[in-house]
Amino acid sequence: MGMMPLLLRYGLPAAAGAALVAGIWFHGHAAGKDSVQVKWDADKAERIAAQIATEKRHRAREAELHANVQTISDQLSAAQRASLQELDTTLVDLRSDNLRLRERFRTCRVSGTPETASGDDGAGDTGLSEADQEFLLRIGADADRVVNKLTACQGYVMGVQDGQ
Repeated sequence: MGMMPLLLRYGLPAAAGAALVAGIWFHGHAAGKDSVQVKWDADKAERIAAQIATEKRHRAREAELHANVQTISDQLSAAQRASLQELDTTLVDLRSDNLRLRERFRTCRVSGTPETASGDDGAGDTGLSEADQEFLLRIGADADRVVNKLTACQGYVMGVQDGQ
């Protein structure tokens, strides 16, 4: 037996078998690669869709909060304007004697002292001068404006907490 028949007898089938195995492997590799690529692309598309949906939800929430802030800001501005208008009206009434503060500041008189011993400081029946009465009204109006601001802040915080 020569080399040629041995090569033909064993070599040719071995080469054909190796070619068959290589073909199956490359076909399987390509099919597997395509399958993995399809799964990866589907997963990527799903993650992108979820990210887009999340961004839309966040943008909607942001728009809602912005509208809430604008509403609260408008309400605060209106309340502040109303407070200033009320103060102006009250001061005009006070100056024209259409309004008087309650008589809380009565002074005790010691017997034997003249009524004018304290001098004329412009105090009316309330025991306060007009300037002091205006001062108290202005402090009260300032306090009202601070309360309006605090209420606006609380409204914003409550709106944010309700949306969580």
